[in-house]
Amino acid sequence: MRIQKLLLLSAILIVALSCTESNEKIKEDVILTSIQPIKSLIDSLTGNSIKSIAVIKPGWNPSTYEPTPDQLKMISKSATYVSVGNDFIFDKIWLERFQSLNKELQVFDLSNDIKIENHDPHIWNSPILLKEIVLNLAKKLIKLYPEKHFTITQNMAVLIERLDSIEIKFQDLFTAKKEKSFLVFHPSWFYLAKDFGLNQIAIEDHGAEPNPADLSKIISFAKLNGLKAIFVSPQHSKISAQAIADEIGVEVIELNPLPDNILANFEDIISKFEKYL
Repeated sequence: MRIQKLLLLSAILIVALSCTESNEKIKEDVILTSIQPIKSLIDSLTGNSIKSIAVIKPGWNPSTYEPTPDQLKMISKSATYVSVGNDFIFDKIWLERFQSLNKELQVFDLSNDIKIENHDPHIWNSPILLKEIVLNLAKKLIKLYPEKHFTITQNMAVLIERLDSIEIKFQDLFTAKKEKSFLVFHPSWFYLAKDFGLNQIAIEDHGAEPNPADLSKIISFAKLNGLKAIFVSPQHSKISAQAIADEIGVEVIELNPLPDNILANFEDIISKFEKYL
């Protein structure tokens, strides 16, 4: 079954490759992207055979991060930038500046052909949408590096197989759970919630903390429904979240929306949801 699936995926990519221009020239043998999760996909697909760099350093908030002078110099020499999409605040702020620095910079938008809802950019945090991202990214990489076609196709099949397994684990977990609501400080999990019938309740709204009336409603809902945790991201301050958690009487638990290893991170999310949801 796996061999048949690999052959099918390979055929899809060969057709896609034949339908695109093959004269893309690599200015410098490095692929840039904004965030660590996408870098991890590039590395997995290429088998670490192509240098990739995430501009936003681990642990930094994308809404406040500014590229260093060395990074801007690197961007001016690079050929390819993999964008999360214009709804992602870092790309929205910086991508035009990158292109003004480097007129030959090729930009590949991962959000193409994916339905973006509520201008929420966190498409990589859904294992279902991530399969679409992997396939689209593999097509782009093969177009850039046709000599690596077999390696990329083979690694793509492995990634999709692992994501299929992760999807089944999420389905099994949430089918068994009666409580479908979870409380987060920063709303990074909209697509994950949508795919598995969950209710993400966000304390923060478009970067702003709630007014007293809204906060009171959130606290009342959390107590009434017996929620066990506030999930926070390591890229944001935990001070406000901890104060609210103390008021409700719940724990503050980290969920990382920008992990170095996106597949391992899904396993971590499953483990924490199993305990705290």
